[in-house]
Amino acid sequence: MGNEVTYTPTEDQSVDAARDWYWHVLRRRRTAVKALAICLVCGALFAGISWFYGDDLDDVAIGFGEGFAYGVVLFVLVWAGSYLVLPWRIRRLFRQHRVREGDYRWRWGPEGISLATPNGEMRYAWSELHRVVEGRHTFLLFFNDRQYLGLPTAALDPAQIESFRAESAAHGVPG
Repeated sequence: MGNEVTYTPTEDQSVDAARDWYWHVLRRRRTAVKALAICLVCGALFAGISWFYGDDLDDVAIGFGEGFAYGVVLFVLVWAGSYLVLPWRIRRLFRQHRVREGDYRWRWGPEGISLATPNGEMRYAWSELHRVVEGRHTFLLFFNDRQYLGLPTAALDPAQIESFRAESAAHGVPG
């Protein structure tokens, strides 16, 4: 394989990878559609309640607007709350995951990527990756919409970062 990096994962790197994943999920179109659906349902619920109590059309429209605003607030509160507890959850899971105790060795080249841990080794062709997302702190290598491996950019030097970008782009892995 072409390039190689060895590092020992830390809790902070896991938290950074989870945050990068979180922001990736938050920016997806699917998340915006879900947020819009929540807002529309809340708006319809408030408009329905207003209509049920015999309000005129102007008040029903105001009720819809209020419900829509409550939906926005609900969405923001849920996502912000999840973001605030994310470091606590990831640190707890990191300490439970014994395979993290040791060096990780990543290799990448034209054939694909491989990851060796103290307990085993995985090899993947570039074609097996669903997408590679570069976050603020981590390269996220997705195998489907949810399952990913994180390669911390702090473990790489600038030449390795460019090499990894070039290899994933050369093999048509979407970003």
